[in-house]
Amino acid sequence: MGNSKSRSRRLRAGKLLLAAAALAVVTAFFSWGISQADEYSCPSGTTYTVVSGDTLWSVVQAHCTGDIPAAVHSLVKAHGATIRPGMVITFP
Repeated sequence: MGNSKSRSRRLRAGKLLLAAAALAVVTAFFSWGISQADEYSCPSGTTYTVVSGDTLWSVVQAHCTGDIPAAVHSLVKAHGATIRPGMVITFP
């Protein structure tokens, strides 16, 4: 009977350890995601004249580093979602 209690305690301790490890992994994952959010670098204040075939995505990929979707979003906020050849974009 003593062996059964000991086994039950070990099993419970193992489950708690597994739950704590899973919580640590999830916390680390979300913390990393938050710390990486909106981290990009563009040539602030620099202008670019749109040419035929450009998209906001291609312009950002060519001139910015880091979180490309966040950089595209900042250009959409600054200039709108539509670009046309001849349009001058200023990087925020």
